[in-house]
Amino acid sequence: MADSNEPILRIRKNLGRVLGAGHPWVYRDALEHFDLPPGTPVQVHDKKGAFVARGFAEAGAIGVRIFTTRDEPVGHSFFERRFKACLLYTSPS
Repeated sequence: MADSNEPILRIRKNLGRVLGAGHPWVYRDALEHFDLPPGTPVQVHDKKGAFVARGFAEAGAIGVRIFTTRDEPVGHSFFERRFKACLLYTSPS
C-alpha cells in the first residue's frame, strides 16, 4: 500500500522493535541524511528496505514523528478514524 510519492528514509540503527512497540519518533542521527521540510509525509524503512513506519519529517533532533507502524496512508481518513477511536475510548459508558 506504500505511496510512491512519499520519500523513504532509512534507519541506520536497529530500531524496528522499538518503533513496533510504539515509540513516537526517530532521532535524526538514527536516520540516513535527509533534507526535507518539516511536515513532509515520509516512510521509514530498515536497512534492508522493509517498511517500518510512516510519519512526518521534523527539522530538529527528532527526525521523524511516527504516526503508524502499519503500511497505511496518513491522511484525512487516518486522522478521522483515530479521532473517532479516541472519542469512543474517552466517552462515558
